[in-house]
Amino acid sequence: HAPIVHDGDDDDDDMGANEQDDAGDDLKMMSSPQQSTQSHENEEEAAPTAQETIDLFVGNPEGHKNKKTKLKMNMDQQFETLIDTLLLRFKQQSVKLYFDGELIPHDWTPQKLKDEYDIEAGDLIDASYQ
Repeated sequence: HAPIVHDGDDDDDDMGANEQDDAGDDLKMMSSPQQSTQSHENEEEAAPTAQETIDLFVGNPEGHKNKKTKLKMNMDQQFETLIDTLLLRFKQQSVKLYFDGELIPHDWTPQKLKDEYDIEAGDLIDASYQ
């Protein structure tokens, strides 16, 4: 799925789902659903449940008109899927993500951050761009 981005400033935290700034969109980093190989009999037991997601903010590069970008990720989605999108969007060569001053490894997920650092919806992920 192609990600969609919303640039926001500090006052956009309570922006409604249908409200959008002309310059931005929502960044949705969603993994594609996995195909089930089970027989028809077992479909009821193995019916896929709705993916749990989290809305976070990531800091934008200095000089960008907005300070942060809102993003939606699956709880089990690795942050490396976000890295390439940010690099392309902001035309940067590298980006490192931090939460509470701690570097976020690319293979971590929002669930891992929740387990380790009690991350919550609406929290800000700091980013260092080069």
